[in-house]
Amino acid sequence: MAKLDFLKYLTPKAIINLSVVLGFLVFVIPTLLFLGNEVEQRAASIKAQRVRIDTHTRMITKLAELREASVEAESAMLKLRTIVPPRDRLFSFPRYMEKLGSDSDVLASVDFTGKETPATVDKAGSNAFIIAGSGSLKFMENIEASGEFFVSSESVDIVRLGEQFNSVINGLVFFYD
Repeated sequence: MAKLDFLKYLTPKAIINLSVVLGFLVFVIPTLLFLGNEVEQRAASIKAQRVRIDTHTRMITKLAELREASVEAESAMLKLRTIVPPRDRLFSFPRYMEKLGSDSDVLASVDFTGKETPATVDKAGSNAFIIAGSGSLKFMENIEASGEFFVSSESVDIVRLGEQFNSVINGLVFFYD
């Protein structure tokens, strides 16, 4: 059996070459591990920044859409406020309805019933009223065509007395705060 003698291969030149290779590996392996961890950390940081940039981009897009919608909403609110008066204008509602009645040859009496629904951010408030009148039916048309107040008739009772009509109207007048 042949005996291998490794010592004969360990010449000073071979030992130097092995030392250089081993030293190179001792230096290169930790350096590669360190650089690999550094690359992973930087990649995670870049991914987080990309997510943050995407989020900011979406937020800016939504903000632009909201600004555009707010301009439209503001013009709609201005139109709505011309139709639906503020709450403090409701004090003139009975006098206004009585004037409409006199313009239509109707003797009208207007009272609030005390049932009020407060206004919210997305809904107008309302105050219940009752109108008792006697005269022509033109008064009903004038109430519906009125531009001063936004009203909704909930019930109308009409009794004919010859050429005249007695009517009782229950409804809501709307307002905002």
